[in-house]
Amino acid sequence: MDQVICKDSLLETLREKLPPVFSRRCVERITGGLLTACNLTKLDSNGLAPNSFKMGRKVGYEKESFLKWLEPRIKQVREKEIWAGSHAD
Repeated sequence: MDQVICKDSLLETLREKLPPVFSRRCVERITGGLLTACNLTKLDSNGLAPNSFKMGRKVGYEKESFLKWLEPRIKQVREKEIWAGSHAD
């Protein structure tokens, strides 16, 4: 039986681990490289990024707002699908 990567447990883990606010540059580390500052910059230029704020020249995100934006973008997959996709690269 394939193990399901649970979207809810991923979001709960992020909810526990994320600081209340964080910078765009921290997103790559926080998400394990799934999202980068460059990805978010491009999404922002197209109006598709999470709500953000600026402090000086830095862009930041509030935890709950970021997670609300992230949730519908996470597709729940089976472990077997992950391995199959990694061999296709």
